[in-house]
Amino acid sequence: MQVCTFRREKHSFGLWLQEEAAQDLEEALQEEKHQLQKEAEQFDADLLWLESSVDEATQAWREAPSAQMMLEAQEAESMRQAQEAEAHLASLGRALAKELQKHREANRSLQGAVESEERELEGYIREEKVEQETWDRERHTLAEEAGTVAAELQRLATGLA
Repeated sequence: MQVCTFRREKHSFGLWLQEEAAQDLEEALQEEKHQLQKEAEQFDADLLWLESSVDEATQAWREAPSAQMMLEAQEAESMRQAQEAEAHLASLGRALAKELQKHREANRSLQGAVESEERELEGYIREEKVEQETWDRERHTLAEEAGTVAAELQRLATGLA
């Protein structure tokens, strides 16, 4: 019976480890999501600033004779900023891909551990079933022997009377 208790405790521990790993993974994903949201907000702010800069340049072009030169300079600056933003987005995309790969690997590892625990549990269940069947047979045999002894005692008691 101690073996079954140990196995159940071991199984409970395995489940606890799985829950801890799942919780750690969830926290990491939430942190990554929060970071990406912050960066997305910064990109939105940069885009608004860029749109505002373009609007200001357009207004200046309408108001001044040198507006064409200012517009060209602004376009060049806008293109530079757009290239920087594109490079930054590409970098973030690569970082996200790496992070997702880490999570996929963690998930695969966790799935392997779960499958191993499930196989082990199935083995314990089979062992327990065999032990239960053996115990039932022994109990049945002892009950038959007890019945035989009781019948013999009754026969002897009847013979003495």
